[in-house]
Amino acid sequence: MAATTGLITVAEFEKIPNPAGGKYELRNGELIDVSFPPKLHHEICRALFLALYRLIGSLGYAGTELPFRPTQDYNEWAADVGWVINDRWTAVGGRQCLIGAPDLVIEVLSPSNTAMEMLDREEICLRNGAKQFWTVNIETKTVKVNGGPASGIYKPGDEIDMADFGGGKLPVSEIFG
Repeated sequence: MAATTGLITVAEFEKIPNPAGGKYELRNGELIDVSFPPKLHHEICRALFLALYRLIGSLGYAGTELPFRPTQDYNEWAADVGWVINDRWTAVGGRQCLIGAPDLVIEVLSPSNTAMEMLDREEICLRNGAKQFWTVNIETKTVKVNGGPASGIYKPGDEIDMADFGGGKLPVSEIFG
């Protein structure tokens, strides 16, 4: 890939092919190489997707690797799991990304994630449309919820109140099996 100077815009980013064995994300104008996650990561994402679909699937769109632009010009990410209210999702064109963060953004921690990166993502998402940002820690089997009255840290045996999204309660044990 040719060397770049300065920040990369979304328009420039969309012309760059993904690398073998991974993908790129645009984070604050910088091109970031993201490797594909392992099996356990996918299993947790699938469990989250199925739980969201069961609880609030009729009220919005749930997806894994959900692409979005939390800010207009210099960010294009994919949430490990995201949920968007129906009206917002319907407004997205077939070949476009959601503008702004999904209503619910869930990130499953990987060894390559840094605390600073997760705090940056959380802050940007909560400022740009997300009602809640969840950080799922596979090692400690905890879910950190930020945003709204459900904010807190949850472990197996706890339930996450999904009232912000029109749903019931999501048992944490359903995520970790």
